[in-house]
Amino acid sequence: MNNEVTNSSYTGMGENYSEFFSQLNDILASRFPTDKATTITRFAEIYYASSPLNELLTTRKDDLYGATVSAWEFLQNFNAKKPKLRVYNPEFEQHGWQSNHSVV
Repeated sequence: MNNEVTNSSYTGMGENYSEFFSQLNDILASRFPTDKATTITRFAEIYYASSPLNELLTTRKDDLYGATVSAWEFLQNFNAKKPKLRVYNPEFEQHGWQSNHSVV
């Protein structure tokens, strides 16, 4: 799999987007079959494309995993005739990941 999502403004930080997605893919690969992990990683590359690398690197990996899988699962059931909206404050005990922010 090619994880070549990079942003030149962050290349001086020591880590790059490719390394970040490789780490996320490792977590996904340990919890999902290979084909599903690959698909979710590709989704994450798009989902996080405009996120600053420093924010991604300072967020706990388990929380990024949870946020990624939560968004992926939410999007799996789509009905073009109905709007789809979810607003919540993720808590580890209930959602398997946590955030200091509300998620919309």
